[in-house]
Amino acid sequence: MFTHLTPTKTIVSNITTPSNIPDPDKLAAMQMVAKMRAAADKAGIAFVGGFIAPDGSKFMMNNLDDDQDAINQMLPDSLKDS
Repeated sequence: MFTHLTPTKTIVSNITTPSNIPDPDKLAAMQMVAKMRAAADKAGIAFVGGFIAPDGSKFMMNNLDDDQDAINQMLPDSLKDS
């Protein structure tokens, strides 16, 4: 990557965009789950949340670290791995 500085702006060449960026609706849903997790963190409560996208992919966040038993107790069956 090459960066060229001018008095008023920075020009960066050779910027690549990842090809695996989710569609805007999926990104918005991910952001909503992240906001819910942040609210749970702020309130000091456990959180497991997620969704199944129209393409069938699953997205899940939690604030339970690696406590699989607690996660499985809170996770809806539709979000559990088959």
